[in-house]
Amino acid sequence: MEKIKKKFDELIQLIKDSKLYNKYQRLLIEMNKDQELNNLISEIKELQQQIVIKEHQLKPVKELEIKLKKKYQQLYKSSLYKEYLKTTKELNIMIQHISNRIQIFFN
Repeated sequence: MEKIKKKFDELIQLIKDSKLYNKYQRLLIEMNKDQELNNLISEIKELQQQIVIKEHQLKPVKELEIKLKKKYQQLYKSSLYKEYLKTTKELNIMIQHISNRIQIFFN
């Protein structure tokens, strides 16, 4: 069991040492420093919450949905955010491949 744990720790370290993971970490730091981007994301979250509350109250949400759509359009104009999404997707694919290989091994 100890050998398995050691190999698993090695795998985790390999992922952490990968260029892709390091790029992901760098993008997270850059995004956290970008106050305009953070404000926009906060506004989107707030609008999403308002929509859920209004829907629960059976009130109209069309106006809020329009505002939300505009905020998303602004967000997707950010090259930093687009790069973050792309990198996150690539990292998730890499992790899924690893998970699939482990699952195949045990089946």
